[in-house]
Amino acid sequence: MLNSPVLAGEERRKHPRLGVKKNIMAFTDTTFGEVINISKGGLYIRCLLHNNDHFDTSFHIGLLSNNADYFLENLPCKVVSIKDSSPLQSSRTTFIREAGIMFQQLTIHQQAELDSFLEQNTKSAA
Repeated sequence: MLNSPVLAGEERRKHPRLGVKKNIMAFTDTTFGEVINISKGGLYIRCLLHNNDHFDTSFHIGLLSNNADYFLENLPCKVVSIKDSSPLQSSRTTFIREAGIMFQQLTIHQQAELDSFLEQNTKSAA
């Protein structure tokens, strides 16, 4: 299991968190998870992992909305916090990871796509 990078202290968000509509998923080359909340600056996800699963601290993420048939990919980001659960069963190595992820250096086009995604797939402040 990875050591958990956690940045403690004062509020780091520049944008308000928004609740997401049902069936909003995030994915990388190695992980697929549920989006808990999102903003223009990043998102919070929950995924199921095994101890030996790879979870980079910097990567590109994609977003998928089954409700609106909306797909957005290759958003550069980095992990800013990780919270791991205990293994789901004592004899297993599967656990749930929640991760705070910050978008990094989005292009103007990526930011416009993200804004459109947020408009179609969010509800209210989380």
